[in-house]
Amino acid sequence: MSISLSRLPRKVRAHDPITAEEHNKLVDFLKDLCDEIKSVTLCSSTDITANKSPGGTYATIKKNSSRSSSIPTETICLLGQITTWTPEGQTEPVTGIRGGVVTCADKNLTLDNKPVDLTTDSDSLVYLSIDFTTNTDDDGEILLPGIESCETTAADAWGLPVAWAPGAQYPPNRLPTVTAPTATIIIPIGKLTIKDSKATLENSGCGNVTIAHCGGVITYSRA
Repeated sequence: MSISLSRLPRKVRAHDPITAEEHNKLVDFLKDLCDEIKSVTLCSSTDITANKSPGGTYATIKKNSSRSSSIPTETICLLGQITTWTPEGQTEPVTGIRGGVVTCADKNLTLDNKPVDLTTDSDSLVYLSIDFTTNTDDDGEILLPGIESCETTAADAWGLPVAWAPGAQYPPNRLPTVTAPTATIIIPIGKLTIKDSKATLENSGCGNVTIAHCGGVITYSRA
């Protein structure tokens, strides 16, 4: 850096007054420093002002927030967004659907990003398929609220895609009964389109999934 620290005023203790000449040197030094460090956001959008206190005159740096607010930020849509990443130990990037978490009973299934095949043009409905066993009374005669256990693992949570055509639908849920308390809930992820080696997803929602059951009715929420 070409700016010399010898240009700084004498070293003083906190609240010690400084002279007008020392104040001017400090302000000039800070302005030149900000011109020198163009890559630092703080300096590229700052105002340097003089202030007076019972202890004397001092300089402050105020960041201009209007410029920093223009910096673009990425919107993350868990389980509902196409993303690209490079797996550990590989050099080639992979395209797929962003993963997330499915909460089922006492399990939190952490789903990794799901790769998609970009080599063949296609349209399909993608979804999660989660099996779980509902609570029943000790006599096995009544379905109780809640889920006893989750039978699906993170590795097999993704269902087989359904080829899309007008009128295509996701597979139906399998509802629990007293004699067969194991249920299957389908969580739509969206319509996946592969065209010219590019993937787009018309998603059905964003966020991690929580599964619930009450009185034979199975539901899910996303957040």
